[in-house]
Amino acid sequence: MDAEHILVVDDEEAIREVVSTMLESRGYSCTAVSNGRAAQECVRRQTPDLVLSDMIMPEMDGIKLLDWLRSHDPEVPVIMVTAIHDISTALEAIRLRKTSSSWESGGRCSTGGWCWKTRATS
Repeated sequence: MDAEHILVVDDEEAIREVVSTMLESRGYSCTAVSNGRAAQECVRRQTPDLVLSDMIMPEMDGIKLLDWLRSHDPEVPVIMVTAIHDISTALEAIRLRKTSSSWESGGRCSTGGWCWKTRATS
């Protein structure tokens, strides 16, 4: 049986490496890219089982990637992560993208950021 494939999208190389290594040690297959445009190319070649994306990145940020993913394949689960402390950015993303979300405060991480999983609403 093939390992579930996770696409890791973050502009910081160290974050991509740490997250991918951690997931691979738990049996997942990972592809890591530095921005939303590179993620689009990967998704067009092979739809991942999950996308784990930062929000703020050059070229194409996580919000635009989420919007594109919802039109390309609304069934792909997406976990958005950010170190931004301002929850209004996250709320705006949800409002604009019409997603249902479960929230978990990033209080356990050193950045105090936010993390949530999104799925398209019907």
